[in-house]
Amino acid sequence: MKRITTLFFITLITLLCACTSQVAKKLDQIETYIRQHPDSALAQLRSIDTNNLDSKALKAHYSLLYSTALDKNYIDTTDVSVIQPAVDYYDDGDIEHYIQTYYYLGRIQQNAGNNTAAMLSYTTALDNSTKSEDYLLKGMLHSIIAILYSSGYNSEQALYHGEKAYSCFLKTTDSRAQWIQLGALADYYGRNRNITEADSLYKRYMSMAVLDTNVYAKSLFQYARMLASRKPTSPEKSIEIFNLAKTKYNGKPKIEDYFFYAYALEQINKTSEANYILNKFQSFNSASSNYYRYRILRRRGNLSEALPYLEASVTRQDSIIISNLHQSLEFVQKAYFSQKAQFESERREVTKTRLWLILTLITMLICVILATWYRTRQNLLDKLERINSLKEDAEKQLLLLNDSEEKDNIIRKDYLSKYKNHYQLLNNLCAAYLSPARIDPKEKIFREVETILKDIADDKEHPSRAEIIVNKEQDNLLLRLREDFPSFSENDFKLIALSIMGFEAKTISLLMNYTVKTVYGKRDRIKRRIASSKVKARQEYLSFLS
Repeated sequence: MKRITTLFFITLITLLCACTSQVAKKLDQIETYIRQHPDSALAQLRSIDTNNLDSKALKAHYSLLYSTALDKNYIDTTDVSVIQPAVDYYDDGDIEHYIQTYYYLGRIQQNAGNNTAAMLSYTTALDNSTKSEDYLLKGMLHSIIAILYSSGYNSEQALYHGEKAYSCFLKTTDSRAQWIQLGALADYYGRNRNITEADSLYKRYMSMAVLDTNVYAKSLFQYARMLASRKPTSPEKSIEIFNLAKTKYNGKPKIEDYFFYAYALEQINKTSEANYILNKFQSFNSASSNYYRYRILRRRGNLSEALPYLEASVTRQDSIIISNLHQSLEFVQKAYFSQKAQFESERREVTKTRLWLILTLITMLICVILATWYRTRQNLLDKLERINSLKEDAEKQLLLLNDSEEKDNIIRKDYLSKYKNHYQLLNNLCAAYLSPARIDPKEKIFREVETILKDIADDKEHPSRAEIIVNKEQDNLLLRLREDFPSFSENDFKLIALSIMGFEAKTISLLMNYTVKTVYGKRDRIKRRIASSKVKARQEYLSFLS
């Protein structure tokens, strides 16, 4: 029974893991086409059983994709709980999902009419977008922020973000987003009274293929308003574009749009048509409608009737100024939260850097300890090997010592009697000749010493002559030394030959153009190299250099 129960639970866990893996794979697949085919993505998301979302990561991913699909399908939800799992899960460690989360959180807040909260969400996303290469998402952020500023009568900020949005969209392949933003940018220039640039952008916009008739009609109404209101006005062109948007592209003008249309009609003396519009919307009251009523009546010369509409328009403009002040306060608040978000981001970066630094230092310390241990161990092994080698050599030499001791003594005695005594006079003569304290020497001695030195100090001939003498007297000693130590230089062999011949360091230094200290150093180096070698005759060589 226990085995059956265990098997059941193992099977259940396996199925759950497989199901989770399939859901994760399906969400990843939906993410690849959600922007191009939002309707299909929404259908696929609704087909997923949310009970299979058994981890925070899956719930967050589903939440973000579902919010994206709703927005892309123009389904304006105001329920923040739709996106909340993503808000709770994603941070700036997963920068792409983090930015998307706060963008769609802002969209939901904006749908609910909470523009201030939406602006803060968009700002949070925008502040972190510098780390992202998703220019389409960056453009969407700047575009929606521009719309919020425009609705709050902050035309300058609207133009700034509108330009940023268009610049981002140009770095993508989304021609539709580029086209829509170009029309919006023309409107922002018009609102900032840069009529020349606005007119140029509108003409460029209208020369392009129409990708969305609804968006296009709205842009045409904005262009027609600008043409009717600017100085000098273009009423005929304004009426033409207004009718084009309404008839050909099925545009639905707002009531306020009819008032600038009436003003354009009045300018070409179509008074009856203008009156029809004024009478039709007589009860409608707004700053814009009152302003155009005032301009129409003033044009007709009815100043007494025009004045109340001017006052009403000014009163409404006062409320707009107050709204702008609120916008300024919101902008300051946005800047504060933006700086706060930047500070938090920098604080997290500092914390991460500190952790990486600590880990790096610990890793380096471990590496140093390991390297020291390995080097110490290797040195000990090398020393042990050297000691063993020396031990073996010592044992061999001990065996040979008894047999060779007498021979070595004979060699040493012979060396002392033949070489040192034989060349003592030459050494004395050289020392006397080369000494700076020569006091009244005989000419014959100087000539003899000069001849000897010339013969010995000759760089080309002396090494071979000295070697011939040493080899002849000592059983080819230097010839064998050359075979055992081929890496020695000619100067090394010359110094060895002169040393064996009995010359002192001072004399050798003068003959070889070395300092006395250099002679001692080179001789010690040669002796150490011979002593550390494994050649059989090293003791013999050393005995001649001691």
